[in-house]
Amino acid sequence: MAHKEAKWYGVFHVQYMVIWAVLLFLTIVEVYIPEPSLIPLFGIEQFPRTFVIISLIVLALAKTLLVAGYYMHLIGDKPAMIAIASAPFIFSIFLTVGLFPY
Repeated sequence: MAHKEAKWYGVFHVQYMVIWAVLLFLTIVEVYIPEPSLIPLFGIEQFPRTFVIISLIVLALAKTLLVAGYYMHLIGDKPAMIAIASAPFIFSIFLTVGLFPY
């Protein structure tokens, strides 16, 4: 399979710079959510604790998928390779769930 021609702008790869900008934005959002009083944007003093926890986990997963997909070049791999690469993550979920008694 032939690779696509890379789009370069000077010394920068355009796709990597776009992903970098998205990661920077998500990082700024991750800083804003636990302490909204740092950036008096909407006049919000504090978010509910459940919202903070769930949104930080979702943002961390989104950033992980972006880094693994584009910077580690897993986005074009076969599904078996993606399953092997995500095995430690799945194992850590089982271990975390096993910590909580029912």
